[in-house]
Amino acid sequence: MALAILTVSASGQEKKEGGPLVKGATATENAAKATASGAKKAATATADATSSAAKSTVSGTKKAASATADATSNAANATASGTKKAASATADAASNAANATARGTKKAASATADATTNAAKATASGTKKAATATADATTDAAKATGRGITSGVKAVGKTVGKGLEKAGEGMQKAGSKLMPN
Repeated sequence: MALAILTVSASGQEKKEGGPLVKGATATENAAKATASGAKKAATATADATSSAAKSTVSGTKKAASATADATSNAANATASGTKKAASATADAASNAANATARGTKKAASATADATTNAAKATASGTKKAATATADATTDAAKATGRGITSGVKAVGKTVGKGLEKAGEGMQKAGSKLMPN
């Protein structure tokens, strides 16, 4: 019976400007446009956030690699310097030991041990600095990526929610115009 009323009403209102069917169709069309616009904005915001996160990750990785390379180079230089000092001290000590007493030999061994200890400390310090710099840069990159993704998700949620809300309002208006109380 409701279908018959709707059919009668539709045939009578079909060509009238501003009739319930025309208004309902316009409201539905507007709701569809709002939904499409919201989805487009959400996609753009997601793409922008993803791009920013990727750029932040690449930048952090580059910084970490550079810091690691610098620290490794510094450690290698310190090791080479320490080794050179140890070799020089050993050569000097060996020359002196040939002409010296047991006391001279003891001094040479002590100088060699000190130089080796210094080289080991310099290497350990450089390696520790490199590891710390790498960890810090990686942490910063991960944080930046997380912030970018969070922003993108929030933007998508808000935009899609508004689009759906507008679509629902349009459909509700169309329904109330088609079937007034």
